[in-house]
Amino acid sequence: MDESSPLVSVIVVNHNGKKFLSPCFDSLCSINYPMSRLELIFVDNCSEDGSVKFVKERYPQIKIINNGLNNYCRALNKGIKAARGKYIATLNNDTKVEKPWLMELIKVIETDKTIAAVGSKILFMNGRINSVAHCAFPDYYWADLGFKEEDHGQYDKIAEVGSTCGASTLYRKKSLQAAGLFDEDFNMYLEDVEIGLRLKAMGLKTFYCPKSVVYHNFHGTASDELTVSYIERNRLLLVARHFPEHLGKSLMGSGYFAKWDNFKGDDIYCILPQVLSKLLKHHKDSFCGHLSDIFSGLRKIANLERHRLSTSIEAFQDRLNKKTEESRMTQSQLEQLRVAFEEKEIDSAYKLTSIEDALKQKSLLLEGKEALLAEKEIRLRQSEGQLELLGLEIRKNSDLLAGKDAVISEKDVQLAQLHGELSGKNDELRLLEKENNASRLSLGQKEALIKEKDIELKAGLIRLAEKDNQLAMKEEELRQGKAKLSDAVKTLELRKSELDADVILLAERDRELDKREAEIKGLKCAVEQKERDIAIKQTEIASLKKDIAAFYSSETFIFFVRPLWAAARFFKNIKKSLLRPVFVLRGRQVTEKSRNKAFLVTDSLKKAVRMLKFINHSLKKEEITLCLGSFVTNLNTAHYEKSNQYYLRVTNHSGAKRSGKVVIDICSFDELSEERHASIVKRLSLEPKLSTEMKIEYDWKRSISLSTNGDKFGPDEFWTNDNEPREQHYVLRAGLYDESDVCKDRLEIFQKLLK
Repeated sequence: MDESSPLVSVIVVNHNGKKFLSPCFDSLCSINYPMSRLELIFVDNCSEDGSVKFVKERYPQIKIINNGLNNYCRALNKGIKAARGKYIATLNNDTKVEKPWLMELIKVIETDKTIAAVGSKILFMNGRINSVAHCAFPDYYWADLGFKEEDHGQYDKIAEVGSTCGASTLYRKKSLQAAGLFDEDFNMYLEDVEIGLRLKAMGLKTFYCPKSVVYHNFHGTASDELTVSYIERNRLLLVARHFPEHLGKSLMGSGYFAKWDNFKGDDIYCILPQVLSKLLKHHKDSFCGHLSDIFSGLRKIANLERHRLSTSIEAFQDRLNKKTEESRMTQSQLEQLRVAFEEKEIDSAYKLTSIEDALKQKSLLLEGKEALLAEKEIRLRQSEGQLELLGLEIRKNSDLLAGKDAVISEKDVQLAQLHGELSGKNDELRLLEKENNASRLSLGQKEALIKEKDIELKAGLIRLAEKDNQLAMKEEELRQGKAKLSDAVKTLELRKSELDADVILLAERDRELDKREAEIKGLKCAVEQKERDIAIKQTEIASLKKDIAAFYSSETFIFFVRPLWAAARFFKNIKKSLLRPVFVLRGRQVTEKSRNKAFLVTDSLKKAVRMLKFINHSLKKEEITLCLGSFVTNLNTAHYEKSNQYYLRVTNHSGAKRSGKVVIDICSFDELSEERHASIVKRLSLEPKLSTEMKIEYDWKRSISLSTNGDKFGPDEFWTNDNEPREQHYVLRAGLYDESDVCKDRLEIFQKLLK
């Protein structure tokens, strides 16, 4: 298509879904449809995760609308009213579209002017089918056609259907305006089924287009519990608007609002005013005719709840009796264990005292032995030092002896030389004698020569004797050194034997100490085991106490068991004082069973009177001037020191401008007494025939803010008792007062405070 393509407005509603916005808008900006013929509208429902800032900075071409109340249908209607396109495409913020998504929807809707809506093939991110249309079940339940099926082409044909999933549907704007836009009482879920029924009643058609493909993060921004709660409530609103003749039979449904084991405070009586208001709004003329069927359905639900209540009370009583008996047995066992533990503790204390005394004595002996061992070690080190000195002296003496041996060897060489010289001289003498004989030298000369030689020989013998004396002295010194060394070695051996004996004695002492330590460890292990056993028993007792405390603080005890006990005591007193004369028939007392039946009838009559008063008040339209349309909160629990949001709608039915004030009291929920925690007052100027939306944010401490129709104001009066609230159930009462300070309407909600 070209610039002649029809202008399409795509509306994306968001509540804290920032993480999904980038894939959604990126895929929208890349479709094969002229961007000049595409209007993107982003409606934000009170997001607190920075979604609006993210879209402003990342996608400046997108039109942004702020919705002051977290209401999906109201956000869609705001977007439709601000849209300029011929066609309106609703798209969830947690989706991603394929390129031909919008082009294929336009092709189908342009073929026939009686086609008011065309839905896409919606797939999960893993490729399985999420929805191709809606299929109807008994008791006015609807489900997604093809849910979680594999996509094998079984839904690849264009077909006319009853309604399509609003996560991706293209509507003709004129058809939506003619049908009256989306019903804001639905908020979210089943609003697409409801608008489909209205379009069908106008004679318009709804088609399914398989070539328009969308990928969806199922419940990406809503929890399963919230989804089921809205579906069950909106189912009854849808039946009240389109099938009022079947409303009484449809109240029970799957039993969600009547399930005793799944009770969270949202029972059928909490949503009944909204359903009756819807019935009165769209079927005022036949309203009274449908009440008998509604009361019949309520009686069936009450009977079922009464049966389940009695069954659960009996079962709980049995469990409580068992727990009580177990607690008694456990207490007796604990008493026995406590006595045994005290005896063991006394015995262990006596043994520990004796062991500590023995250890002190052993430690004193050990300290004495350690002192002796330290002295012997000092002596050993001194002996080792002396041995080192003796070794040094021995090494020195050995060096001296080696030097002496070298000198002796030199002397031996010199002596050998002298002997050689002497033998040479003898030879010379013999030669001289021969020469003398030969030359006939004089005897005097020979004698002179002999004397000289004798002198030299004597001098050599003297030197040799001196050397022998020196050698004998060195040998004596060596013997003395060896004797000293042997004495030192003997002394060291004696000291070593003494030290070995001391070491053996210390080893025996260590073994005795190890035995004592092992005995102490055994005793400590026994004591620790006893302590663990006692801790386990104490844990079991604490768990039992916690279970009993949890039961006494549970909703079952607070809202059913305790009221039943109080009612039983009350009726017992009434029986004694008032009813005994009444329940007498022909001289006989009425049986207990008959009395219970009478009480049940009385209670049913009281409920019927209250309902008739409400209906009578609803039918008197001329008397209704100011009323509270709704008082709701997102959760059944409030969180201390965190922002908790509450929504209140005030309606002025009169044709004149009125003044009034809203008073919200927060009180502890107790059958016996009530303690007011806080009070909030806001004065309002109410336009004629209009509703005023109020949003209150309160942290259950000091911080409070209040906005009216999206404009923030503080409360006119705010009071708190300055006491830190306890973790328990609270009732929040909203009262509407006129100019004369007369209460015109009152609504209540219940919450459990968590810390």
